[in-house]
Amino acid sequence: MTATSTPLVSILHEPMWRLSRSSACTVQNCLPGMELRVLACVKDDDVAPSILNLLEAANPTPDNPICVYLLRLVQLVGRSAPIFIAHRNPKGAVDSIASTVPLFKAFMKYERSKAGAVVVQPFTSVAPFETMHHDACALASERRISLVIIPFHHRLNGDVDQALRSITPRVLSDAPCSVGILFDRGLSCPLGPLSCHVGIVFFGGHDDREALALASRMAEHPGVVLTVMRFLPSVEGDEKDEAVEEDEEAIKEFKAGVKGGERVVYRDVVVKGVEETVEVIKMANDGWELVVVGRRRGAKSRLTDGLTEWSQWPELGVIGDMLAASDFGSSWSVLVVQQNV
Repeated sequence: MTATSTPLVSILHEPMWRLSRSSACTVQNCLPGMELRVLACVKDDDVAPSILNLLEAANPTPDNPICVYLLRLVQLVGRSAPIFIAHRNPKGAVDSIASTVPLFKAFMKYERSKAGAVVVQPFTSVAPFETMHHDACALASERRISLVIIPFHHRLNGDVDQALRSITPRVLSDAPCSVGILFDRGLSCPLGPLSCHVGIVFFGGHDDREALALASRMAEHPGVVLTVMRFLPSVEGDEKDEAVEEDEEAIKEFKAGVKGGERVVYRDVVVKGVEETVEVIKMANDGWELVVVGRRRGAKSRLTDGLTEWSQWPELGVIGDMLAASDFGSSWSVLVVQQNV
């Protein structure tokens, strides 16, 4: 009976975090003044500076605070049972592990530097990498996370982190909130106040609107220069569907709500097809250090048709994959956003 029931339960049982997708939290739904909750899934200490700079670019302030749930991923070795550790008790004290692990120390130092604007909640998941996404998704559901951030598995030196490679598609599929995949080309900035030029490439759809919502927060940071490029076809369709109307509304809200002055530039770019789209993005390097794009799941557009055939990493979507490719010739870090709704 045990041999039969165990696999049946694992197949038929539906975790609560999967059932909660209908009430998914997103950055777009996080109104001004609300706490933005971010879950950062980190396996190696070396990505900490880039994630911290990404969080700083999102402009945490006492009026718009960010709560960072930091999940350290540790592979389970041997036959021990998986464990999930919370390193901060309800009174706010952290344990000895959080005080000594370099990853935790870096984030706790950031919390102290942003007192009143940032709170860090450190956790450790010790589990097989095949099931570790369960802990991430359950934590995201329980704590009403708006955005999960995962470093991309491909490194600049050509190495591939097989653990992250197995976790990422599962989180993209099952997370009850938005997911951001960070392809890092050195987003870590020198010591001192943040100074970063961010580009937003907008085609339309749920994922692109979520990227634009994140850009709205970034535009408020005094050290961020933001350029939003919206791509439009030279020949419009016969009628506008509901998605296009939602795009128009999101653009109007962005223009009306952002008060970055000369630091924020918005451009409508009219192109004929995919070749022109690629060329415009290649020529758009105005000192960008980070480009934020939507993953565009299932979206079809004459402006991106054909790029799928050359896609190397489907986790990044067609635009994110193109920007991350070594032969594209860019030095930008790329954040690919998927809005799970």
